Amino acid sequence: HCEAVDASSKTDCLVFTAEIQPWRQREKNLEGATNLSLIKTLIVDDHLAVRNALRGLIEEEPEMEYVGEAANGVLAMEAVHALQPDLMLLDINMPERNGLEVLRLLRADQNDILIIILSNHTDVHYVDAAMRLGANAFVGKDSGFEVLLEAIRTIQTGAVFVDKGIRP
Repeated sequence: HCEAVDASSKTDCLVFTAEIQPWRQREKNLEGATNLSLIKTLIVDDHLAVRNALRGLIEEEPEMEYVGEAANGVLAMEAVHALQPDLMLLDINMPERNGLEVLRLLRADQNDILIIILSNHTDVHYVDAAMRLGANAFVGKDSGFEVLLEAIRTIQTGAVFVDKGIRP
């Protein structure tokens, strides 16, 4: 099963940077604010450079907390069950189990994690399939981090989000 490792370990598989704990919102004091609920975020992408870039951006956001990452769909499922994140940034094209299959399995388990598909595959067929399977948002990897943040804020209200840069 999954083992907790620190972020300095080789990350070609699954990384947990927080203690594994029961489902609950963790609260952390931030400079100038107290008891803000953080959005526990899991990154799932088979490219280490993408995971590292997203982790760096998430760690800069005061309302977000990076809790871990996975390099394929099988490890993503393990991470979701172990870490109970609030939000998953999920790639489509990955080894062992693609992102759409991960999405389908999570929704079949009635898991209410917020899921943003973050992919280079922005063809309308991928967008349509992801949204039909229960994605909360779809963002192209070529969009800026501002678009991803807009998607996160939008889906927290219960609405869905599709990147305006994706054309039919």
